[in-house]
Amino acid sequence: IQLELCQSSLSEISEEQHELPEHLIWDYMIDLLLAIQHLHDNDLIHMDVKPENILLSMEGVCKLGDFGLVINLKENLFDATEGDSKYLAPEVLGGIFSKKADIFSLGITLLELACDLDLPANGTLWHELRHGSLPPTITRHLSKDLSAVMEMMMNPDASNRPSASQLLEHPLLRSRRRWRCLKLGWQNARLSFR
Repeated sequence: IQLELCQSSLSEISEEQHELPEHLIWDYMIDLLLAIQHLHDNDLIHMDVKPENILLSMEGVCKLGDFGLVINLKENLFDATEGDSKYLAPEVLGGIFSKKADIFSLGITLLELACDLDLPANGTLWHELRHGSLPPTITRHLSKDLSAVMEMMMNPDASNRPSASQLLEHPLLRSRRRWRCLKLGWQNARLSFR
């Protein structure tokens, strides 16, 4: 197997830089939504989206890694395994595995990176985050736009949580996505200029 050389994981970067600048959070969100969209379009669920499993390429592009817990929706779900409890969507705790679980995990990952948050594995804050509460003490320095997108991604009701495709088409992400793809010279990125 030949893999692309990456400079580090987002976990390592967040330990060095702590609160990542908001423009990077938006860029990373777009990169990872494109990766998740590709998985979901192929009926795959990653199930372990977290900073340790996100690599940063030499060009500054986020790459999703560690596919050890991937669920193929075309196969038997009885063997499905949940990922790290810090990043788990609430429905996964009830044994419901869906594509929307990856969106929740990405949302809470981005929240952790943007706010230099030490995510708990359980306890009061863990429960608050799974019930749709983003405490203002944590999000006070985030823009209203970024907070709004994170709240959508972390909606406790999976049926009301947007898909990767819906998020990429959302007005708050659409122009940023276009700019990101043009800046990186992605000719084959699934751009929509409607």
